[in-house]
Amino acid sequence: MGQGRRHFKMCVALYEILCAACVPEHTVGADQFVYFDASNPRRCLAPDAFVTLI
Repeated sequence: MGQGRRHFKMCVALYEILCAACVPEHTVGADQFVYFDASNPRRCLAPDAFVTLI
């Protein structure tokens, strides 16, 4: 499914909010595939944004 202009602007805003709220030790990402099982590449998703807490 394609991403409209409104959805894109909301994703950018979400990403910027997360970046501003996180400390440098955290990683913020967006629109990257997350694979749950390396042997099954079809089992994945691409969240609008994510944060890894280290």
